[in-house]
Amino acid sequence: FENYPTNPAIFSSNENRHFAITDYEVVDEPHVKYGIMCFPEEKLTIKFGYDQTVYEAEKIQEILNHIHGLINTILQNPIQTICDYKL
Repeated sequence: FENYPTNPAIFSSNENRHFAITDYEVVDEPHVKYGIMCFPEEKLTIKFGYDQTVYEAEKIQEILNHIHGLINTILQNPIQTICDYKL
């Protein structure tokens, strides 16, 4: 899922243009005070951010443990449907 989908083709060819897009960054303030970002590249990278003034570190660690357990369950049972997994 992408909040801001982009078409890679628009960045690949700068011919016949009077400008070039060489880099971009999107900054957005979420409505919730936490966020999970997944980057499925050569190896899966998951970044978790949260507002430390709202959530205690122990609660965040609990959430991370649940996510870790879910990932391990998926890896052990990859043919199950998504509704079979429980967080």
